[in-house]
Amino acid sequence: MLPCLSGVIKVILNMKCYILLFTIILFILSASSCSAPSVIADSALDEAASMQKNSSADSGTQLAVQCESSAPTLEFCVAYNFPIVYNGMLLGGSNNQQWIKASEIANDIIGGEIYQLFDMSNYVGLGIGSAIFEQVDGQPSVETIEVMYVVNPYYKLAISAQWDIMPRSISYTSNIDSVKSMLLDYLCKQGLSSPEVEILQCYSVDLLGNGEKMIIVSASSPNRDFYEMFYGDFSIAAIIDSKGSMSILFEDICYRDCDFSEHTRYLVEISSIADLNGDGAMEVMIGWSYYEGYGYDIFSLSDNIVSLVLSNMWGV
Repeated sequence: MLPCLSGVIKVILNMKCYILLFTIILFILSASSCSAPSVIADSALDEAASMQKNSSADSGTQLAVQCESSAPTLEFCVAYNFPIVYNGMLLGGSNNQQWIKASEIANDIIGGEIYQLFDMSNYVGLGIGSAIFEQVDGQPSVETIEVMYVVNPYYKLAISAQWDIMPRSISYTSNIDSVKSMLLDYLCKQGLSSPEVEILQCYSVDLLGNGEKMIIVSASSPNRDFYEMFYGDFSIAAIIDSKGSMSILFEDICYRDCDFSEHTRYLVEISSIADLNGDGAMEVMIGWSYYEGYGYDIFSLSDNIVSLVLSNMWGV
């Protein structure tokens, strides 16, 4: 009787070992499947593949008064980092609403990831991303940039995300004269005498979701030449709240006639206004350029304080 009982116990123990081994294998396989994002709908994958074949398509950047974001939801492993790409450049990403630098998120990108693509205010389709590459062979040294990244097709803003990138509408502001007056007053306080102001972009948006519309503006002097500058030439980007308080995102002011050997001239534009880390607030991305390079900065607004959260550049 005892030998039979002993045999049964051995069989049960062996079965438990096999079950444990099988469970471990399943866990390893399921964990590895979360290493890259996947799209819920097969039709979305088909769309991305189709767009990859037609990479010459041009999205345009016209601004709609009403945001019409209808991007498909992307499904990720919980711990996955969400990369942010603009104009082919990796700016960084986020994880659990925390910002991650480009150099830190680069190792997670292996190529083939699916991205939602946006112009200034609308979802325009899906794209397939490549792996990271750096500038070589006569291009600026790799120390001048962190990483470069290409999304195919080549739309401006590309992001892998699980949230609504554009939760609130973006519109043109109607009070251009008032905005120009505020900029004139600011430039005079910076020491310029009778500056000429041209408004380049002027948007109105509820950045924080609290009902307060803010103005996002870029402006410059009439002369926008990189190589020859004159007294009073400037470029500026700013956020203006409903009380008229101005937060400068970028400024470049020329206080005398000169050329590019004496003063590096920068031009600036508003590149994107979107929720880039899933916290519900919309960040402002600016793009700046000079005669040998360009870059992008992402700013967040919290408690009336504007903070630079991500940045990257290409150039010398």
